[in-house]
Amino acid sequence: MNQWTVAVISSAPLLRAGAASLLAEGSSVVVPPRSADVLVLVEPLCEREHLEQLRVWRPKGCVLVTDHLDEQDLPLAADCGVSQILGRWAVSPAKLTEVVYQAAQGRARASSRVLAELSGQLTVVITATNGEIAARERELLRWLAEGLNYDQIAERLGCSVRTTKSMLGRLLRRLPVRNRTQAVAYAIRQGAI
Repeated sequence: MNQWTVAVISSAPLLRAGAASLLAEGSSVVVPPRSADVLVLVEPLCEREHLEQLRVWRPKGCVLVTDHLDEQDLPLAADCGVSQILGRWAVSPAKLTEVVYQAAQGRARASSRVLAELSGQLTVVITATNGEIAARERELLRWLAEGLNYDQIAERLGCSVRTTKSMLGRLLRRLPVRNRTQAVAYAIRQGAI
C-alpha cells in the first residue's frame, strides 16, 4: 500500500488530534491541508459549512467521518469531493487508513445516488419533515419506550448524551407533541415503532 499525505480538519481540536493519531498508527503522513493528497473531515454533526470547507483545499480525495449527515446535504458532500463516508463509531486505525487509501487512489467520486445508498448502510441521520419519523429517531423512541435512559440510548446510538437530547428536542419540535411520552405514543399510533 502506498503512503499518502493526509490532513485532518475538525471544529473540535480533540477529534482532530485523535484522528491524526489513528492515521499515524496506520503509517499515514499527516500534513497541513494545503499540501495533502487526502483530506479527512471529522465532525460529529456535519453541517453545510463543514462540507464547504472542502472546496477550499481541493485535495485528490475527501473522507468524511461523522455521526450525523442530513439527507439534503448528500449532494453537497458529493459536489465537495467526498468519496468516502465513515461512521465515527466505526473508526479504527485500520479502517481509517483503508478509506484514506481508497480516496487517495482517486476512485470515482461518489455521486449523490451512491452517497444516498451509503447513508443507509452507515446509519446517517435522515432528516424527516412534518410528522415523519426518521429511522434513527425511531430507534431513539423505541429505546425510550423500553425505559432506557439517555446514557444508555446515547451508547447504543454511538453518540453523546447531549446529541441524543438534541435529536429528541428537534423531534419534539417537529411532531405534534409536547413531551417524550407523547412522542412515544405518537410513534406507536403511526406504526413507526
